[in-house]
Amino acid sequence: MKWVSPVNRSSPSRLDAAHWLALWEQSSRLPPNLAPCALLAPLLDGDAASEADPRGHPEHWPLGRRDAALLDLHAALFGPALTAATRCPACAEQIDLSLSTEQLRVEAPTTAKTGSLSAAGWQVEWRLPTSADLATAGAAAAAGAAGAADSSRGAAAAQQALLQGCVQRATCNGAQVDSAALPSALPDALVRQMAADMAAADPQALTELALQCPACAHAWTEVFDIAAFLMQRLSHWAEATLDQVHTLALAYGWSEAETLKLSPARRAHYLARVLALDGSGPA
Repeated sequence: MKWVSPVNRSSPSRLDAAHWLALWEQSSRLPPNLAPCALLAPLLDGDAASEADPRGHPEHWPLGRRDAALLDLHAALFGPALTAATRCPACAEQIDLSLSTEQLRVEAPTTAKTGSLSAAGWQVEWRLPTSADLATAGAAAAAGAAGAADSSRGAAAAQQALLQGCVQRATCNGAQVDSAALPSALPDALVRQMAADMAAADPQALTELALQCPACAHAWTEVFDIAAFLMQRLSHWAEATLDQVHTLALAYGWSEAETLKLSPARRAHYLARVLALDGSGPA
């Protein structure tokens, strides 16, 4: 699923443009699972993200809390409307989607970040996965798949890293199980139940859209990833803003800082005049 640029492009003009360009540049150097957290961290007050308590940083939030904050951030920067497009997996027809941040919001049944389950002599205590866990799992997958003919080795390495991060304690018939033995030591049925319990406790962590193709009536579900969507939309805005800075710098000799101090409306007026003189835009 990809973001589709609206005809009347909005921008994060209600916040400082230079600030968001700097965040976009910083986030682009991070692993994909950590990049959206970089957008949230500077918005927190000092108590929520103090250096003394790194667990309060967004990369250590449960994924549902992170995605709820990203939905709020999208609404603040670009408004509540989200325009996306995907293709029918049966006939390849393009499907245009008009969504809203409120439509995508899911209320969690509990604020608990941890849980436990017991089955067949096993007792497992777990916590909800975070962006940091996904980044660790992604790195483990890449390392596991490097030079391997069997791609499943990467997936197995990712699952092991995720379980080692999220399983806080595991015992079998009263005996402690070392985290290094996970996930091979855990029964498949128990892992599936733990995944189901996590999904039920944090429903915002996975947003699935029920879709039906207007051309062939094929029905399917597709995951909507607000983190990837927002990063893509911010990237489009940043590239467009840099294009404006470049054009106005050539025309007026302004620095980036001087250009970004102008309101988006004034920048647009100057840009229209430059394009009119070049014959590439309306007068």
